[in-house]
Amino acid sequence: MSTPFAVCMKHGGVTTWPFVRNMLEFAFPPLCLGCDELVPGNTAVCSNCLRRIDYYSQPLCLKCLELLDQQGNCLSCGKGACPLFVLAQYESPVREIIHKLKFSAITTPAEVLARQWCERFGQALLRRQPLVIAPVPLTASRAYWRGYNQAELIAEQIAGQLDLTLHGRLLVRTRGRHPQSRLKLAERAANVAGVYALADEPREDNRRVVLVDDVVTSGSTIREAARTCEAGGFEVVAGVAMAHGR
Repeated sequence: MSTPFAVCMKHGGVTTWPFVRNMLEFAFPPLCLGCDELVPGNTAVCSNCLRRIDYYSQPLCLKCLELLDQQGNCLSCGKGACPLFVLAQYESPVREIIHKLKFSAITTPAEVLARQWCERFGQALLRRQPLVIAPVPLTASRAYWRGYNQAELIAEQIAGQLDLTLHGRLLVRTRGRHPQSRLKLAERAANVAGVYALADEPREDNRRVVLVDDVVTSGSTIREAARTCEAGGFEVVAGVAMAHGR
C-alpha cells in the first residue's frame, strides 16, 4: 500500500503495531501503486491497473531478448538459450509501480511484483534447478542514497515465495559509470563492461545461479552480470526481471 508506513529505508514497514498502522491508514488512506486512486486497505494495486498490465507469457532469450518458443529455444541463438523471465512490458501501470520502488522509498512494490511474477513463472524457474538467487548490484553510493537495492528486495521476495536461497552478495559493483538510462542502446554494453566482480567462489551448494534485476532494456547490465558469474565458474541458469522496455 502506498502509504507512509510503507515508506522506509529498509524493507518492511516502519511499524507493525496495529493501532499505529490503523491511525496512519485513517490519516493517509492507501492508494493504488499504479494510478494513485484510493483502494481497500489490503489492496496494493487496483483491479483496473492489474487488467492493464501487459504480461509476458514466454521468457525471452537472455542473449538477444527475443521471445523463446514453447520448447525454450531461440530462433536467433538456437537451442539451449538461457531464459530471461520477464513479468511485463515496461509501460503504465508497471512503470509507475517500479518508479515508486526506485525513487520514492516505497518498498511494497517488491512484494507485489514478485508475487505476480511467481504466479506466472515460479514453477518454470524451479525446473531450471537453481541453487541460489542473486540480485544485480548497485554502486555503493546509489545503494546508500536509495537505502536499499531494489533488485535485492525483489530477489528476496522471490526467494521466500519459492523457497530458494538468496545470495545478496554474490556480485559486487566495483565502479560507477554513466546511468544506463541516459545512454543510447548501442552505448550501454561498453558502459557496463567490467563493472562487476565476484564476492564468492562457486561451490556445490551455490553454483547454479539465477540473476535478478528490476528493469531490462538493452539487456547489457544483466548480461554483464551473467558474464562475470560464468567467468568465475558459476552457471547462470536463468535471469529474472520485472519489466522489459525498449
